Amino acid sequence: MLEERNRQTKQSPIIRLKNISKKYEDYNLFSKKNESDTYAVKGVDLEIRPNETVAVVGESGCGKSTVAKLILGLIEPTDGKIFYDGIEKNQMKKNEKRKIMKDVQMVFQDPYGAFNPKMKIKNIIAEPLSVNMSYSSSEIDRICQEVIEHVGLKKEDLIKYPDEFSGGQRQRIAIARAIIGTPRLIICDEPVSALDLLVQAQILNLLKDIQEEKKLSYLFISHDLAVVKYVSDYVVVMYLGKIVEKGSKNQIFDNPKHPYTKLLLDSSVSVHKRMKDIQVCDDIDIFKKDNKCCPFYNRCSLAKEKCREEEPDLKEYESGHEVACFLLS
Repeated sequence: MLEERNRQTKQSPIIRLKNISKKYEDYNLFSKKNESDTYAVKGVDLEIRPNETVAVVGESGCGKSTVAKLILGLIEPTDGKIFYDGIEKNQMKKNEKRKIMKDVQMVFQDPYGAFNPKMKIKNIIAEPLSVNMSYSSSEIDRICQEVIEHVGLKKEDLIKYPDEFSGGQRQRIAIARAIIGTPRLIICDEPVSALDLLVQAQILNLLKDIQEEKKLSYLFISHDLAVVKYVSDYVVVMYLGKIVEKGSKNQIFDNPKHPYTKLLLDSSVSVHKRMKDIQVCDDIDIFKKDNKCCPFYNRCSLAKEKCREEEPDLKEYESGHEVACFLLS
């Protein structure tokens, strides 16, 4: 909730992205660089505070997973800065960067694809311990048994292999691996989208219980707005690599202000599959390098001439609620 986040402003964010951009250079068939580059994300500002869930929502290709990869350090930003506990990543020492590997963990959409099918569950779960900490073999055995039972499985499951489990059970194993190293932040990238509704509810409730018990923070990436509404405290809406609106869960779901956010909430189809474009006008190329128009210009039925000529900045509409739209000015 907004009130909770306001109370947490006295605490330093675990993660802070400041004006982060990730650009990929475009090449033609003959390896000659094209005139325009592709921005996966552009000018993103984001904070994740202790014991809160920040959800990032938008259509496929909007930059959600790129944000996760940047935080994990799987890719490096083209521009901008990433701060961990107030320290810029580029200024960190090697041992400080290694600590991030323990503090930030990941739960993927398809846990089976993230598992080595030839490894037993015990070895899969214990990987964070063996990489980041020094434990005896007996200590690792004890911790693995505690964690596997904590996520609703049995200690006998530790000697099994991934293909012996259902999708929901594999996701429980993925959660066990994520929490075994006592992280502070878990990035959940579409963690329940491949599961049926009953199992989804079980996994979401498990994540919420673990958060309450261990005081974890989550970055929750999802295309399912019902899931986002259930798990989130704070919501970030992205479109074509940019944040168009962000605020508390109640602000976004009860009082959306950006036309794109309203389109997402009004749409009856999943935003994981690109919604049918509402092509109001196509007389401008929003991907052109020197174009400064609003990225949502071509699909916005309320677009003004100013939207064609300038790109709106994120501005505070009310306390904690920011919107990038000229319609509010």
